[in-house]
Amino acid sequence: MNTLDNDLNRAEPSNLTNSKVYLIDGVLYRYIYKTDSINNPKFVFRPLPGQRKRCDLKLNSTQIYIKVFEVKSLYGQITAECGNEAIQLNLF
Repeated sequence: MNTLDNDLNRAEPSNLTNSKVYLIDGVLYRYIYKTDSINNPKFVFRPLPGQRKRCDLKLNSTQIYIKVFEVKSLYGQITAECGNEAIQLNLF
């Protein structure tokens, strides 16, 4: 069993936060927001910098239960450094 497997928890739509990192189909994402639809809300995720995917991902609550895993080891470890010419994100 991979050590990353021990750091994964199934995500639930009610517990999504933008301070956590989520694994969806092998790509690391950050939760952005939930749409205002009452009957069928969509949850929007944005890939972290350096991932192979570049577009935002919209999932419904059923897809959240099936595809989305919270990566516990990356919680709160992402920081941004502002310099004169650029902003750099640090994952580890």
